[in-house]
Amino acid sequence: MRYRFSGGVHLIPAAGGDAATPPSAVVIPLRRAKLRPPHLRHARLPRPHLVAQIHTGLQKGVVLLSAPPGFGKTTLLAEWASTWPHALAWLTLDADDNDPQLFLRYLVEALRQTGLTDLPPTPELWAYPSPEAAFENAFIALTNALETLTTPLAVVLDDYHLVTHPALHRAMADWIEDLPSHLHVLIATRHDPPFPLARWRGRGRLTELRAAELRLDRHETHAFLTQVMGLHLSEAEADPWYQRSEGWIAGLQLLALGRRTPAAATPPLPGGEDYVVDYLLEEVLANQPAEIQAFLLHTAILDTLTAPLCAAVSPQPMTESEAQALLHHLEHANLFLQPLDAEGRCYRYHPLFAEALRRRLRDLYPAATRAALHRRAAAWLDDHGDPQAAIQHALAGDDLTLVADLLARHGERLLKSGHLPFLLQTLRGLPEDALANEARLALLYATCLALALDLESAAAWASRAERHLRAHPAFTPDSLGPVWAVQSMIAALRGDGERALALARRALDVLPPEDAFSRSYVAFNQALQHALNAAFPQAEAAFNDAIALAQASGNWMLLMMAHCHLGEVQAARGRLSQALETFERALALTANLAHDPLGFRGDLHIEIGEILLKRNALTAAQTYLARGLALVQPWLPTSIALEGYLHLAHLRQSLGDLEGAQDALEQAHAMVHLTQSELDDRIVHLYRLRLSLLRGEWLPAWEWAQREGWLAGDGFNPAAVAEPPLLDSYIRLTLARLLIALGQAQRESALIDQAIRLLEALLPRLEQADFVEAQIEAHLLRALALDHRGEHKAALTALRCALALAEPEGFRRPFLDEGPPLLPLLGQVLATLRRRPADQALPSPAFIQHLMASFTPHATPAEATNSNPLKSPLASLQTHPSAATELGPVEILTPREREILRLVAQGYSNGEIALALCLALNTVKRHLNNIFLKLGVRTRTQAVARARDLGLLD
Repeated sequence: MRYRFSGGVHLIPAAGGDAATPPSAVVIPLRRAKLRPPHLRHARLPRPHLVAQIHTGLQKGVVLLSAPPGFGKTTLLAEWASTWPHALAWLTLDADDNDPQLFLRYLVEALRQTGLTDLPPTPELWAYPSPEAAFENAFIALTNALETLTTPLAVVLDDYHLVTHPALHRAMADWIEDLPSHLHVLIATRHDPPFPLARWRGRGRLTELRAAELRLDRHETHAFLTQVMGLHLSEAEADPWYQRSEGWIAGLQLLALGRRTPAAATPPLPGGEDYVVDYLLEEVLANQPAEIQAFLLHTAILDTLTAPLCAAVSPQPMTESEAQALLHHLEHANLFLQPLDAEGRCYRYHPLFAEALRRRLRDLYPAATRAALHRRAAAWLDDHGDPQAAIQHALAGDDLTLVADLLARHGERLLKSGHLPFLLQTLRGLPEDALANEARLALLYATCLALALDLESAAAWASRAERHLRAHPAFTPDSLGPVWAVQSMIAALRGDGERALALARRALDVLPPEDAFSRSYVAFNQALQHALNAAFPQAEAAFNDAIALAQASGNWMLLMMAHCHLGEVQAARGRLSQALETFERALALTANLAHDPLGFRGDLHIEIGEILLKRNALTAAQTYLARGLALVQPWLPTSIALEGYLHLAHLRQSLGDLEGAQDALEQAHAMVHLTQSELDDRIVHLYRLRLSLLRGEWLPAWEWAQREGWLAGDGFNPAAVAEPPLLDSYIRLTLARLLIALGQAQRESALIDQAIRLLEALLPRLEQADFVEAQIEAHLLRALALDHRGEHKAALTALRCALALAEPEGFRRPFLDEGPPLLPLLGQVLATLRRRPADQALPSPAFIQHLMASFTPHATPAEATNSNPLKSPLASLQTHPSAATELGPVEILTPREREILRLVAQGYSNGEIALALCLALNTVKRHLNNIFLKLGVRTRTQAVARARDLGLLD
C-alpha cells in the first residue's frame, strides 16, 4: 500500500536512546460515549429505503452522508448500524479531535471495541522526530494492520465536518483511496470534506446521500408528524407542513414543537418559526466567518441567487467569478443553498433558512440600508431583463416612484407574458394619483381590469387615460388608438357589439402597422364580436388574424385566448376534431411554463372535456373537466370555471346524478357574482332551464319565458329578440324545446305548430352562420315535433338531417339527451337506411346502431357521486363493459395519437417517432402523456397491451 502524505515528512526509525521521545504528559482519558452509536428512540421514523442504499453503497467502498444540520444523518447511520451484521467501529468526532494523536487514539479504541486486539500501540509511546511524523507513522501502521483482516469491518465517522486538520484529511483520503474490499467507511458531515470526491465518483467507489435524498417526502412528512410528533393530521392537512419545511426533519420537528396543540379543535398549521430561526441562527449562521455571515444576510433578500446578482448586492465589492466561487463554496458547505440547475449557476436558500436570515437582517440593519439593497437588486434585474423581479424588489424597498417607472416601461411586456394577476395586484397597490397622472399606467390598468372582467372599473380608467392624453400639449387623435382598442374590448365583453366594432375600426384607422400589440387586441375584439353575432366563418378568420398578430408581437396571453376561442368556433361549426387539434396545439404552448398564472391549462382541459362530452365520452370528459376546474380555480374571477361547472352539471345529469348536477349549477351561478357579467348570468340561466327541460320539468322555463316576454298570450312572441345573436339562437332553441314540452303536456297542437314554425325560421339563420352544432339540435327538435303532430315521414327526414350532420364528427350527446323516447324514431330511420344502397350519403346504419346501443339506464346518483372524477378515460371500459357504448376507444384518441401509438407498438423510440413524423421530441412526449392518460396506463408496454385489448391497433 502506498501513502502520499503531501507534507513531505520522512519517517525516522527509533535508534536506541538517541531518538526523540514524547514529552511526559498526563494521558487524557477517552470518552466512551463517542465510541458507540446513539440510542435509537422508540418514537422515530424508520427509513428502510435509505438503509438499503447504504448497504448497497458499502459494496463500493465509502458512503458519504453530506447535508446541512437536522437532516437526520446520525439517526440514519444508527438505524443502519442496527442492521449491520458484522464488526462496526463507531466514532463521533468533536472539535478536540483535530489533534491527530487524539484522533488516532479514538480510532484505535473504536476498532478495539469490535474485538480487534492485534493493533499497534498508541502514538504517544512511539519515538518520533515531530508530532506529525508520529501520527503518520502510526496511521500507516494501523491501516497496514487492518489489511490483514479477512472479515467485513465498517468504520463510521460521524460529525466529520468538525475535523479541520490537514494531516487528518490527507491521511483519511489516502487510506480510502486504496481501501481493501472487506473494509467500509461511512462519513457523516455538514459539508464536503477535502477529499478527491470527483475521482471516487468516476471510479464508482463513492455512494452519496445528500439533502435531496435525506429530506422527507410528503408521505414520510405525514408519518413523522403523526407517529413521531403526535399530531392528528390527515395527509392533506400535513401538506402545508411539507411545503414549509421541504422535508427538512429538524425544521418539521421545530415547527411542530412550536404549534403542537393536542386540545385544538382544528388541525394545527405549521408555525413555530421562532424555534426554527433560533436553531438556524445558532447552529448555522453563528458558526460562519464574519464575511460569510455578511454575504448570507445581504443576499437573503433574493429569491433566486446568481453570481452577478449576488455581486451587485454583496457587502464587499466582488467580481462575478468571485461570487460564483463563493456560491459554489456555500453549496458544498451545505449552508441550505439549493442549486436550481445542473450547471450550478442558479441557487435559492431553503425557505426557512431564508426567513431566518431576513429576520436577522431586519434586526441588524436599519430600514434605509435594507431599502438600498432592494434598489440595487431592482436596478440589476431591470438592466438584465427581469422586470417582474425588479418591481418586486422596488416594492420591498418601498420605492413607489421606481415601481411606477418600471410598470410604465415594462407593463406591456409583462401583460403579453401572461402576468395579469401580478400586474393587477401591483397596480391596485399604487396610489391613485400615480396611476391617473401617467396615461400609460392608466391604460395598462384599464386593460388588466377588462381582462379580469371588472368592466366598470376598466371603463373608468380607460376614460382617465383618454382625458390625460387629450390634455397633453402634444395631443393628436392618433395617440388615442390604444385607448380605443381597450374600449373596444370592454364594449365587446359587455355585449355591445355595434360600439365594439365601431371602436375597433376607429382604432385600426390610427394605429401604426408596427403596433402589433394594440392591433392584436383589436383583431381579437372583432373576432369575439363576430362570434357573439354568430357569424362563425368571419369569427374564425378574425381569430386566425389575431393569432398571427399576437405571435408577431410576442403577446402570449392573447395568443392563448385566441386559440381557446378559435377552438370554440370550430366546435360550433361542427368540426370537433379540428377544435381538439387547436386546443392540443395551445396546450403544447404551455408545456414549458414553470407556472400558468392565468390558468390556460385549466381552460384547455375544460374545452377538451366539453368536446368529449358532446361525443358522449363521459369518463374521459369527467377526467378533463375535473382536472381543468382544479387548474383554473387559483385565479378568479373567471368565466373559465363557470363554463367548466356548466359542462360538469350536464355530465352529471347524463349519469343520473341530479344532486351533483344541481351542485355544479350552483357553483356556476357563484361564478357569475365574481365575473359581474350579464351575459354570463343569462347563459347560466339558460343552461339551467335546458337541463330542467331535459328532465321533463317545464315550469321554470315557462315562468322565465313569461317574465322575459318570449311568450305572449297563447304562445311565442315573434317580436321578441335578444342580443347578441348567439344568445338569441340559444334562447330560440330553448323556447322550441319548451313549446314542444308544453304541447305534449297540455295536448295543445297549436304549441307544437309554433315550435315547428320557430325552428323552421331559425334553421336558415343557423345554416348561414355555419352553426352546425345548433343545426343538429334544431333538426332533432323539429323531428320530435313533427312526429308528435303525426307527420312521420317529415320527422324521419328531419332526424336524418340531424344524424347526417352529427356523424362525421361524432356528435352523440344531443340524441342521448332526449332519452329513450327517441329510440322508435331512430329505429325507423335505421329501417329505411337498410333498404338503400350501401354507398349512399350519411347517416350510416352503424352510427345509428351505436347510438341506439348507448341508450342505457342512467347510473344511480350514488354511483355517479362515488365515481372517481380523475379516473382515466378508458378505465371504465375494463370494469363496465357497457360503458364501451359511450364512445368507441378509437374516437377518444386523436388521429395523431393513434399514429404515434402504432409506431410505439412497432418498437419505435421517442426519437425515432419524432424523426418519422417530423415532430419535435417534446411534442411526441406530450402526445404519449395524453395517450397514457386516456388509456389509464403508465408505461409504453401497458399502453400497447391496452391498445391491443381495445382494438386500437387493428
